[in-house]
Amino acid sequence: MMETKKLTEKISDVADSMSEAIESYDTPFSRSFYKKHFGKMIILGILLMSYIDLRYEYESAIYELGKLKTQLDEVRYTSIARWGELTGKNKPEVVRLKVAESDIELIPTDEPPILVK
Repeated sequence: MMETKKLTEKISDVADSMSEAIESYDTPFSRSFYKKHFGKMIILGILLMSYIDLRYEYESAIYELGKLKTQLDEVRYTSIARWGELTGKNKPEVVRLKVAESDIELIPTDEPPILVK
């Protein structure tokens, strides 16, 4: 009987301490909660705005990089095409055709030219 009385007292003490803790706890809707955590909320807001700003700058840089890569590829293909045109004009067959079209009488030789000293 004595043990049950002590046990019930301990249970009521724990229940009282829990109810006091719950009553003293600041809810997010109370004025004291905002007063207590105002600085933390300001820091959190600044960090959030910084994150959004940096994320926007990063995405803009990635987009710009993609555009520049596309332009670089276009310039590469254009330069390869131009190089092909330029080297194609200097081939011996093309030169022979142009000489034949212009009615210049040149005699083609199979021997390479000889350097005279």
